[in-house]
Amino acid sequence: MSLNSDAVRDHIADFLHFLSGAASFWFTVHTSYDHGCYLSNRFGMSLHEYQCLLVAAHLAHNTDSGFCIKTKEWRRFIAGHHFTSPEVVDDCKIEFVEKKMDIGAFIKGVQPTRENRARFYVL
Repeated sequence: MSLNSDAVRDHIADFLHFLSGAASFWFTVHTSYDHGCYLSNRFGMSLHEYQCLLVAAHLAHNTDSGFCIKTKEWRRFIAGHHFTSPEVVDDCKIEFVEKKMDIGAFIKGVQPTRENRARFYVL
């Protein structure tokens, strides 16, 4: 990984440390929904800018089928020095977790259905 990727990851980690102050809240890393829980919105970025940021940080890549996050890289990033060094505040607890639910129903406040359940990742 290049030094530029490390600098980008430093900035992402700074944002995530800031967002970790939200009590019992999670942010979706990669979903197809335009909502306030989507991490790109929390970063104040367009979807394209967000995707470019994650590609530059080697946390995602573009494939023939479209944009795809690198789950192993996210797990390494969250478990790495950005969140475990002595300078990190002790109450900063960030996890990378896979969820399976009807997120559209959750966001819209309607009854979820089994048919619309999908897998996605949250922080």
